[in-house]
Amino acid sequence: MSGKSFGKSVVIAVLAIGIVLAAAGHYRRNRVAGANARQPYAEPVTVRAGADDEGDIPAENVAASAAAGKARVCSLISPQEMESILGGKVRKVVATATSCEYRTSADHAVEIESTWQGGRDAMAAARIYNAGVFSRVPDLGDETYFQAAGIMHARRGDVYIVVNARAWENAREVETRIVRGALDRMVVPEMQDR
Repeated sequence: MSGKSFGKSVVIAVLAIGIVLAAAGHYRRNRVAGANARQPYAEPVTVRAGADDEGDIPAENVAASAAAGKARVCSLISPQEMESILGGKVRKVVATATSCEYRTSADHAVEIESTWQGGRDAMAAARIYNAGVFSRVPDLGDETYFQAAGIMHARRGDVYIVVNARAWENAREVETRIVRGALDRMVVPEMQDR
């Protein structure tokens, strides 16, 4: 290989790495910024802890679940809907500004992460980062992909969600049902104008 060819290869490799790093940084910034954005979406549903066959859930789990009900991402799927999808009781719901976790046991949980603004860019970055491990899921949102690791990425308008139910044997089926329910509940601003 000549010196010029080698030099061009190095420049191309450095540019490719720079583009990937810039896209990843943009994705991370948008996830934080999107959590604080104010857009008209469905009102949060009241979140409750489920009851198991042995009796009621501890009071601290009920309180944590009630607080989680105020998180916007938890408004996409109620605990009752999640129980119907999973076929078991949701014992605790834990939320952050960008995620809602539905726990059925200590080692089984479903998590929904959200980017409320900048979803198009976040999905574009995810496609670059996960190139080769994404498979398209047709007829679900504006674009939806199942990641080989067992996680589903979906976008509707400028809202992007990631659903992780890989603890379940039928993760793809479970995640498809969750994404379908979440997308049906979303009120996307640009669609209200139609």
